[in-house]
Amino acid sequence: MLAQKPEPSIEGETQPDPRVQLIERIISTSPFQKSQRFRALLRYLTDRSINGTPADFTETKIGIRVFERPADYSTVEDSTVRVHVRQLRLKLHEYFDSDGRDEPLIVEIPKGGFVPVFRPASQRASDHPQPAVAAPAPPVWRTVAILAIGGLAIVLTIVCAALVYRLHALQSADAVEWPFNAVFTPQRVTPIVVGDANLGIVDMLKGRQTSLPEYLMDTSPTVSIPGPDPTGHIEKLMRYIKTSDLTSYADAFVVSTLASLATEQKSRVEIRPAREMNLRDFEEGNFVLLGSSASDPWVSLYEGRLNFQLALDAATQRTVWLNKHPQPGEQASYMGLTSTGSSGEEFADISLSPTQNGQGKVLIIQGMQQEGTEAAGRFLADAAARANLKKLLRNAGASGDSPYFEVLLKTSTVAGAPTVPTVVAVRAIPPR
Repeated sequence: MLAQKPEPSIEGETQPDPRVQLIERIISTSPFQKSQRFRALLRYLTDRSINGTPADFTETKIGIRVFERPADYSTVEDSTVRVHVRQLRLKLHEYFDSDGRDEPLIVEIPKGGFVPVFRPASQRASDHPQPAVAAPAPPVWRTVAILAIGGLAIVLTIVCAALVYRLHALQSADAVEWPFNAVFTPQRVTPIVVGDANLGIVDMLKGRQTSLPEYLMDTSPTVSIPGPDPTGHIEKLMRYIKTSDLTSYADAFVVSTLASLATEQKSRVEIRPAREMNLRDFEEGNFVLLGSSASDPWVSLYEGRLNFQLALDAATQRTVWLNKHPQPGEQASYMGLTSTGSSGEEFADISLSPTQNGQGKVLIIQGMQQEGTEAAGRFLADAAARANLKKLLRNAGASGDSPYFEVLLKTSTVAGAPTVPTVVAVRAIPPR
């Protein structure tokens, strides 16, 4: 596991400061204990609001002090601070709606700024408006055009964060249908772990796929590039790739689909970039993992129990879906698209299995290319398709004692646009 650097502390006064005590109670709760970044961010903002100056609340200063960004990083291209502050606002609202409902003091971060505001719980937030501290306009990196690399359809995770905000306007409805009732429950938040689009670029540069242990141990802010870099532009690009949280359009589409389905049973989801997860996060609760292990290395934790696995075909030197135990009428392997954006057949895999300790469930939605992941999301959004899958599992002899399953899907794509997929094969996954 990664060695975590010490978190910034709040400079306490001689007498206990109720504001500091409140923050320490907040970060001791489970949602904050699972995220070192949110703890560090809340501590920094609180400390600077008590002991600092307005200059401490610029987006650039927060990015450098809390998220270890380089001094010359561009906040135009790197939205890490804004994304995390938006999510922090939601986490604070959740705290005061649950564990902190009896707190005598409330802390909020008004929209448009980064300065936390403390107020008695008896007062409404509108009674004490707080002017936002405007961040200075940062310089635009003149080589931003380099980021149009490899034709990747990358969408900033900020899109996903906006989807989370929608979930706070939940309305009553009937419980959502199988299989979502296995991972979405009103009692707890379900993390949806989106793939790391930058990892694909890094692996192309390295010429091989990054394993999960390598992913966890990789703390370097850049990637070594062979050859000269006289302008330093490539080094800046590599630093941006390694330090930003980007995901694909396909993952953003599936997140939107799942978020809508979760609201049907008043459940909440939380968007988590793959790079911000750690092994302890998977010790309890339910999870959704998006993308194959090439973009979401956490999928490799569960690949061993699946029948359909991505593997390199020795004859063609292309990645295929390997069918470990072919049944009558099935192929030994299934070959999809050569690259995202091309036309032809693509395959995707959806599985529901127990977590490693058996205390939760994990839904994995993975395509070899982005089109496969998107098609799998469309399949799950179709009530008729879900009902047909349940019927196919029963016909395949799935036991009623186990809710776990795996399904391989096929879709046709034209210039990157997938059609609604059809079922190729199903498997029931036995309990542990």
